[in-house]
Amino acid sequence: MPTPLQSPSLLCFVLCLALCSTPFASPTDQSIYQVLTSHGLPMGLIPKGVSEFRLDSNGRFEVYLDRPCNARFESVVHYEKNVSGNLSYGQIQGLSGISAQELFLWFPVKGIRVDIPSSGLIYFDVGVIYKQFSLSSFETPRDCKVDGNGNGGLVSGQGLREGEVIQEIVSKVCAYGFNLIFCCVFRDQVDQSRSGKHRYELDQGESGFRSLCASCNGVCLLTVECRLVGHLLCLRQRSGEVYFESLYVALNSDENLHHSSALDSNTILQRRSNRIGARLEPTRTVKASAATLVALFATVVASSDAVLALPNKKQRDSVEGVADEGNHRRSAAVSPNGLGRRTHRRRSRVATVDRRHLVEAPSNVALGVSDRSLRLESIIGPEWQSGPGDPTLGLIRSMDLQSLAVILQAALSPNPNERKAAEERLNQFGICVELFQYTAQHLVRLFQIIVDNNCDLAVRQVASIHFKNFVAKHWAPHEPDEKQKILPSDKEVVRNNILVFVAQVPPLLRAQLGECLKTIVHEDYPEQWPGLLHWLKHSLQDEQQIYGALFVLRILSRKFKSDEERTPVYLIVEETFPHLLNIFNRLIHIVNPSLEVAELIKLICKIFWSSIYLEIPKQLFDPNVFNAWMVLFLNILERPVPVEGQPTDPELRKTWGWWKVKKWTVHILNRLYTRFGDLKLQKPENKAFAQMFQKNFAGKILECHLNLLNVIRTGGYLPDRVVNLILQYLSNSISKNSMYQLFQPKLDIVLFEIIFPLMCFNDNDQKLWDEDPHEYVRKGYDIIEDLYSPRTAAMDFVSELVRKRGKDNLQKFILFIVEIFKRYNEANPEYKPYRQKDGALLAIGALCDKLKQAEPYKGELENMLVQHVFPEFSSPVGHLRAKAAWVAGQYSHINFENQNNFLKAFHSVVAGMRDPELPVRVDSVFALRSFYLGEIRPLLPSLLDEFFKLMNEVENEDLVFTLETIVDKFGEEMAPYAFGLCQNLANAFWKCMNTAEAEDEADDPGALAAVGCLRAISTILESVSRLPNLFVEIEPTLLPIMRRMLTTDGQEVFEEVLEIVSYMTFFSPSISLEMWSLWPLMIEALRDWAIDFFPNILVPLDNYISRSTTHFLTCKNPDYQQSLWSMLSTIMLDVNLEDGDIEPAPKLIQVVFQNCRGHVDVWIEPYLSITMERLRKAEKPYLKCLLMQVVADALYYNAALTLGILHKLGVAAEVFKLWFDMLQKLKKSGARANFRRVHDKKVCCLGLTSLLALPGDQLPSDALLGVFKATLDLLVAYKDQVAEEAKEEDGNDDDDDMDNFQTDDEDGDEDGSDKEMGVDAEDGDEADSVKLQKLAAQAKAFRPNDEDDDDSDDDYTDDEELQSPIDEVDPFVYFVDTIKGLQALDPTRFRSLNEQLDFHYQALANGVAQHAEQRRAEIEREKLEKVAATS
Repeated sequence: MPTPLQSPSLLCFVLCLALCSTPFASPTDQSIYQVLTSHGLPMGLIPKGVSEFRLDSNGRFEVYLDRPCNARFESVVHYEKNVSGNLSYGQIQGLSGISAQELFLWFPVKGIRVDIPSSGLIYFDVGVIYKQFSLSSFETPRDCKVDGNGNGGLVSGQGLREGEVIQEIVSKVCAYGFNLIFCCVFRDQVDQSRSGKHRYELDQGESGFRSLCASCNGVCLLTVECRLVGHLLCLRQRSGEVYFESLYVALNSDENLHHSSALDSNTILQRRSNRIGARLEPTRTVKASAATLVALFATVVASSDAVLALPNKKQRDSVEGVADEGNHRRSAAVSPNGLGRRTHRRRSRVATVDRRHLVEAPSNVALGVSDRSLRLESIIGPEWQSGPGDPTLGLIRSMDLQSLAVILQAALSPNPNERKAAEERLNQFGICVELFQYTAQHLVRLFQIIVDNNCDLAVRQVASIHFKNFVAKHWAPHEPDEKQKILPSDKEVVRNNILVFVAQVPPLLRAQLGECLKTIVHEDYPEQWPGLLHWLKHSLQDEQQIYGALFVLRILSRKFKSDEERTPVYLIVEETFPHLLNIFNRLIHIVNPSLEVAELIKLICKIFWSSIYLEIPKQLFDPNVFNAWMVLFLNILERPVPVEGQPTDPELRKTWGWWKVKKWTVHILNRLYTRFGDLKLQKPENKAFAQMFQKNFAGKILECHLNLLNVIRTGGYLPDRVVNLILQYLSNSISKNSMYQLFQPKLDIVLFEIIFPLMCFNDNDQKLWDEDPHEYVRKGYDIIEDLYSPRTAAMDFVSELVRKRGKDNLQKFILFIVEIFKRYNEANPEYKPYRQKDGALLAIGALCDKLKQAEPYKGELENMLVQHVFPEFSSPVGHLRAKAAWVAGQYSHINFENQNNFLKAFHSVVAGMRDPELPVRVDSVFALRSFYLGEIRPLLPSLLDEFFKLMNEVENEDLVFTLETIVDKFGEEMAPYAFGLCQNLANAFWKCMNTAEAEDEADDPGALAAVGCLRAISTILESVSRLPNLFVEIEPTLLPIMRRMLTTDGQEVFEEVLEIVSYMTFFSPSISLEMWSLWPLMIEALRDWAIDFFPNILVPLDNYISRSTTHFLTCKNPDYQQSLWSMLSTIMLDVNLEDGDIEPAPKLIQVVFQNCRGHVDVWIEPYLSITMERLRKAEKPYLKCLLMQVVADALYYNAALTLGILHKLGVAAEVFKLWFDMLQKLKKSGARANFRRVHDKKVCCLGLTSLLALPGDQLPSDALLGVFKATLDLLVAYKDQVAEEAKEEDGNDDDDDMDNFQTDDEDGDEDGSDKEMGVDAEDGDEADSVKLQKLAAQAKAFRPNDEDDDDSDDDYTDDEELQSPIDEVDPFVYFVDTIKGLQALDPTRFRSLNEQLDFHYQALANGVAQHAEQRRAEIEREKLEKVAATS
């Protein structure tokens, strides 16, 4: 069914009929010339002779001319018979059927746009550049003429094809990030008066490149720049023939490139050669056809190393001058490959050969020109000539196998120049694929080298890495409309051979081929690789192919990870598992198995794991099949690991093949038990399987696990990960009665002889403490380490045991701990069990929540701390001092009967911050955040000093979080320290970022700590928000961070940086010019890659416009209004963006209208135009509300102007019909479906009220009545919602004391999963909690109970706290004042309106009038109170 904006259905409201003097035209009711004018474009863009015109609701148009023809403007423009494109305000995109002539080439016009507001210019996007014309040239449609042949005149097929090729090449070059200059000039036959009109807009702005064309002594007609090599092509015309010169240059950023056009190339070259102390010759001028120019242009782009790119040695020698006497080198400014140029390396996470020696050339390289003449014939040989019909064909020459091997060998050269040149040559293949086409057989030849056993292994490794990167980047298109880059025949060769050779190559190469297989399987199976499963099934039955088949099957089984993708797994299991089971069975029964057998079993285990990770495949529900697998797994679990061959090195030992098999077996059995063997978690159809597993296997697995744990009890070896998994199994068994009964007889042995020793400080801890305390700290606070740690698993077991079975075990365990304390106290210092005391303190700290609530223990906690914890603050053993600080923090909130004991704990922790041992200092800092505010205040300066000393030593996010917590608690009291804090945090941030970049890991502790530093800075800024002058002091410190991190370098911390920008632009006394320099960075980021951060960017942009309105309106360099329009129009009209992505865009338009009232008349029409276009496409109700509020704000801005524009755009009737439909729509509950926020209703009230002030010729009387009634209804709804929210907010304030109270119900959560994972709220989150609860209260009024509610609550609760100029406007007062104005200006009109109102609306009007007077009195009273408060 058509939307309200598309349907010309009968209007329901008299208002709509009255407002619209003419009906909304259907697409064919208007001419193309009228449509162009209504979209802000000149009608002369389309010539005379239109025979047919079509326009759809999305702005797509088609124009049919009588015939192809040419029209002359400042240059010739060619029109095909059919012209089409997509219309939006001020521009046409996706244009086809128009071409513009330049020199001897024709360029297809891809788009047209005009400046908004108008600058008198219009731009044709010809792909290479924007071609600029005078807007006045297109005021009226031109005559369109044809030549004698009737083909439209000047367009030749070859010229158009060559123009298209250059267009395509340039667009690809610029997209890839190169820097290329292509300059075409006339030398003799130039009409200077005409050439003066040929002005061009460079995408990257003026940079001086254009002036280089002066070296050709001509006029520049075409300049293209991107970012890699400075290459100048100067094209000349002499006596009707085309010539060009070629110069290779490396650009000096400090050099003045602006030269007089009177200077010839020799003069300029001589000046530059004098500067660098070398004689530089001009290049040789040669005759060139258009085709060879295109080929040369493509060649230069395709190869950043033109010497290596030459087809044969003779040609290379002619360029490098090898045959010349002396074989001398170029000047110092010229790169080792013979061409002076700048290099550009894109950042990538793809693994490569060691690139430490690939150093970028500095940006200020001196200008250099080749001292050898470059002949065109030398560069364009027979192998490089353009193919028929496609000038780019044949441009990329494929290398033979031997040449490729030589380059790979050179990539390993100890000579950095040779190595760099070779790696760049390898990278060119990727560049060429990006820009042009795939080199046939390149991938196949790389593969040949990888599998060639006669080739050097290092060379094969380089080939394998390049092969992997190439496959990852080019095997499949990354965009829907992207073309395939690799030939199907080459893909087929790779697929057919990689399966066989992946098992035959050395492990070093197998890892790379395995990554390739992941890519290929993910992209091609099953559609493009249907035979893969058949190959696997066959190979599993071939003794020689089993390893390769298992390797590939493991990759295939990992592809299907989501529930939606699981269906193909059933077929894979059905076809392969019978063979896997057979292989597994045979391997198990091998006597004295080798390590290779372990590798095969490990692969089978990993395949089984991937297949059962999400659900049990239906084939395994067969009891016989499942039992057969379980027998084998239990065999592995019970079987001792071979002693012979085990490495002695601990790190190698835990990764040894047979221990890996043991780990994967335990992993699988745990998964079966916890996910599929728990009756509570199963769907009804799976309960039978769960019962069977519990009955037949769970107890047996438990018995095997206990036997394994007994190994470490007797001093044997068990890998940490295996211990961790076994303890997880035991923890999950505690709550199950049958399982608990099974291991209860052995519980004391497990608890006291296995679990507790795991909790104690051990040899490995001591070694790390002594040798690498930083690593000790990192591991101690690393969440990932916790997941695999036996100590963490032991603590979880104890916590689960006393929580679920505390009645039987808590007292017993505490008595055990007390006995340890007693033995420790009684022993002589040299015999004290320090490590056991450490474990006992860890146990006491872990049981903190339980002991604080359980009798009789909670009454003895203070005494326990005094007797057994406080003495360890002065222990000679560092790890006990650290543990004492940690335990003191855990118990800092208990009720101390003796306040001196509390102070003892606090001061001991503070003293620990100055301990000589780093881990003690860190644990003391973390404990400090648990103590109360009052005790910390007197020590704040010294504490902050200790904090920053530690931050200089340790990059730890918990450390920063502790500082953030303290800052948050102290608020404005931090003002004296704010500047120093921000400086120290900024320094710490840069240090963390440098560490993270060096490690190249986003989740590195340094990166996490960097995020923490920014969060802490935000907390400081918020805490001193009422001290604006501090922001002026802090700004210079934070500006470098904001400038750097608002680019792509800051993607990992973008949200945190935007929060800082928001604070700086909101709380500063004024927004400085330095802060304004951040505006372009945010706009560019939003346009290029940061659309997901649009809601975050909205806040600082709002601040700029609302708090520095004058600068926003008056500054023209840069033009902030224009940049905002460019960004918003691009986003609003992007059909690929979902409704949710662009919601901040209409909010930003509202910011402009509200803050710039009376100053942006020229922008009302463009913004309304794109708003209407997006409204036609919008599906999400919330976005429709936002777009309609743009109309309401425009009416409030200037009702007469806005109404006139809506009529001009032909959408007035549809807009008002949709608006009133949305206002009247209710949910099933009776609540309004749209405009649900208070702010939404207020904006609509102001917009509708503004209409009431219009005279009768703009708003007829019957329309006046409709608007008046709608406004009254909306004001009443607004009043009710404001009162309800005020009531709820008062209720929340009363309950604030209870908001943050948390209980520790020991039986509240049977699984306890949240607490075990450590997600309980940390201290210091109270403020955020209150804010969230207030937002939740505000959201409650909008909480949907209807099934047809399409929007989430979040949509209607955001930015309620944002400020705007309309905050000071009371809608009731504004309404009453507007009606009084109407009564004064037109009493007859007012009287007529009053007489038409029924009793209901008269009562509403009187109520609104009374409330308005009440609000007027309240507003005056509030003003007086503010004055009194400030005086």
